[in-house]
Amino acid sequence: MTDALEIANFYSHVEFFTERFLQACSESNPRVGDSFARPPTSREKARIANAMYTFELFRRLFGNLSLGDLSELVPLFFSKLAPWEGAQLGCVHDFLAREVIPAYNELAMHDITWAEHSVVATCDLSSPQIQFFLSKGLPNLHVIATATSYEEKALAFATNTGPPGISYYFLMAALEMIDAAEDLNEDELTSIVTAHPLYEDCDPGPKQIWDLSKGQRQVAIYGSFDWVYRRWGYVMWDCERLDALGALDVWNPEQEEEPYAEAVSHENMWNSIKWRTEIYWAGGRGWWDENDQSHIVWPDRENGEPAARGQHVPATLDEAKQLWRARFQED
Repeated sequence: MTDALEIANFYSHVEFFTERFLQACSESNPRVGDSFARPPTSREKARIANAMYTFELFRRLFGNLSLGDLSELVPLFFSKLAPWEGAQLGCVHDFLAREVIPAYNELAMHDITWAEHSVVATCDLSSPQIQFFLSKGLPNLHVIATATSYEEKALAFATNTGPPGISYYFLMAALEMIDAAEDLNEDELTSIVTAHPLYEDCDPGPKQIWDLSKGQRQVAIYGSFDWVYRRWGYVMWDCERLDALGALDVWNPEQEEEPYAEAVSHENMWNSIKWRTEIYWAGGRGWWDENDQSHIVWPDRENGEPAARGQHVPATLDEAKQLWRARFQED
């Protein structure tokens, strides 16, 4: 009974992200959005759900990869997936990273504790901090994606415990390594390109568009110029939908890698970190903005108890700044 409940609970995460993925795809490409006048078929939904399960399987096996694991174990994993299923995993990876980034950036720009650790905002899917949170799996990502208030987001990212973790060798590193094929021996490369599908799929659409994308490339599961295609989940759709989109006529990747605009200017980011760090050392915690200091929490002010470490608790932000500067001069 316990196992059945766990499976049912986990499926709720898969179902949630499957629907979010469909919405994200329809918004990323007007032509794709128009094609959803006809609802996704059960096969299309199943492909997305299966890719979510594959993501979770990968993270449970390789959530804490070392560089040695990356080169030794990851090729074996991808040899159990058809190459278009590997490309499906790449689509899910990018989608989930974009589910994390907005909430992460809000905390990076406003959380007082993270400022003390110089956590900066990012829009880069390969950020080791973003990869770290991806490695925590779908249940934790569901909490992040549905958090609305600052308090919910701070709890989801555990800001009170210190800086976010980092992961240099999680899924994006694995996808890039397999796609580049430079570190694969001939047997590994052959086993990946000729692998049979992990999931039964009677529609030829995913394989057909993968064949088209491959061209002269050896693997073609996570090309750096294919990022626009991944945004609309190109390997998730039935042949009929792909044909209606004209996607099976020609492969037209971008000419440049995905550009990442700064979430906030470098100057504004470091000014924000400077002021929040002053508040941190004056005893303040919580959420801060240059134009709104009403959400700063000063410990022990309400119950009249002494502040931590015998510190005087400032009554205002200006007093906190003065207190911090005085201590800095004393040191």
